[in-house]
Amino acid sequence: MTTSHPRIRLVDGPVVIPEVEERTEKVARMAKHLLAAGTFNDERDAIRSLVGNGFRFGEVVMLVDDARQVAAQHVVAVEMSRPL
Repeated sequence: MTTSHPRIRLVDGPVVIPEVEERTEKVARMAKHLLAAGTFNDERDAIRSLVGNGFRFGEVVMLVDDARQVAAQHVVAVEMSRPL
């Protein structure tokens, strides 16, 4: 009995998967909106705000935690960069 192995193909193109880049950009846009709206502190407010701003509900549900985290990190970075 012989076993056939699938052919190994070399990567032809960018190493980064386009979906990952798209996801990162979408999370950044969501975080920017959450910061502008001031709704990143509460998950329900964040979801309502993002859906109301035209983001698809399925994407919001999958990415809201990441967007809130990016927004919170931005607030912390701004506060830490202020002179004493």
